[in-house]
Amino acid sequence: MTTPRVAIITPTYRHARFIDACLDSVISQTIPDWELVVVDDGSDDGTPDRVRERQDGRIRLIERPHLGLVGLGAAYASGLAATTAPLVAVLEGDDLWPVQKLEKQLPLLDEPGVVLSYGRAVLVDWSGRTYATYGRRPAGAAGLNVPTGSIARELVSNFIVASTVVVRRTALERIGGFWQPPGIDYVDHPTWLRLALEGRFAWCDSVMGIWRRHAGQYTTRRSVEVAPPDRRPYLREIRNLAVDKDLDLVVASLDGLIATDAHRQTELFTLEAARLSLLARNRTDALRLFVRYADRKRPSTVAIAGLGALAASLGQDVEWFFRALDRFSWPSTHR
Repeated sequence: MTTPRVAIITPTYRHARFIDACLDSVISQTIPDWELVVVDDGSDDGTPDRVRERQDGRIRLIERPHLGLVGLGAAYASGLAATTAPLVAVLEGDDLWPVQKLEKQLPLLDEPGVVLSYGRAVLVDWSGRTYATYGRRPAGAAGLNVPTGSIARELVSNFIVASTVVVRRTALERIGGFWQPPGIDYVDHPTWLRLALEGRFAWCDSVMGIWRRHAGQYTTRRSVEVAPPDRRPYLREIRNLAVDKDLDLVVASLDGLIATDAHRQTELFTLEAARLSLLARNRTDALRLFVRYADRKRPSTVAIAGLGALAASLGQDVEWFFRALDRFSWPSTHR
């Protein structure tokens, strides 16, 4: 049996409503040379049954006891260990791919120095309706991580959509696989940062992933329920790795960012909670949160807070504004 060109890791939890569309988007790829491992985190809604119904030898299922997001890194490790392909892609169970993703993206990794490829994304709501496109990347060579590590400063704000990513297995193995630092409930951002110290990135100026954003996602709930995680320990670890690799520019930029990251994360979570409150039509909470977000030392935050307050008074949301800035947005309640 020949080794597939790309391994696809699909973590799932209660994705019964979406998993068929997810798997169909892989099966429909114009390049059929792939293997896919679904790692289910103890779903009780029939998600594993829907995967088992697939009569395709390229698709395998790993079932794990429910651990929640604290076990996300272990889930990715299970998927990685169960595959052999030299390239690795990520596709969560509620996301999708355009049919030509692999055909367009895999050639970008034919160059040995490229360790990660990413591209544009389409954002869809719960029902699959497209409501935004997204294609943010740093200008110039920094968007390709040239020189090595130069993308790290911009990447401190994670603009890379996971469903658009394909990485080189050897580079991933050099950093110890997908990385979930202690106390952090995600793997993508820390992993992209570690890979930024390993080699070049390749940008595909086409839609490489379809990201579903909906109210049932944990990322939605945590914006209004919990404090932001402290990213400084893993940012310091990245900084120390950059020291070891003599990447002085990365070290200098991370030193400044680490000093302000806790405040910045609190600020961003406050803004996210305010936006979600507008979407939920909870005007009182939205106004309170926008007032908290406004920092008199930063006119931009005052302007956004004022826009949010005006939107709340009109019974509107501000997602059109973030779409216009090419930032992650939520499905608007006003079409």
